[in-house]
Amino acid sequence: TAKSDFFILASATPSLDATATDPGFAVFGCVIEGMEVVKAILSAPVSATRGEGLMKGQMLEPAVKIRTARKLED
Repeated sequence: TAKSDFFILASATPSLDATATDPGFAVFGCVIEGMEVVKAILSAPVSATRGEGLMKGQMLEPAVKIRTARKLED
């Protein structure tokens, strides 16, 4: 379902791991440079009203646009 929203997790989040009854969430990337940008995003202001369910109150306001994401070849 990842059509437009991305999560950047800065710490372990075992609640997103798969269990016997929950498929969990897959990690599909990692930050290899530009961690200062990640830290700026994580400290950005959030909206108290935007978002649904668990995401309510966690959506950045204003939204941050990701302009580039690349797959690196091994």
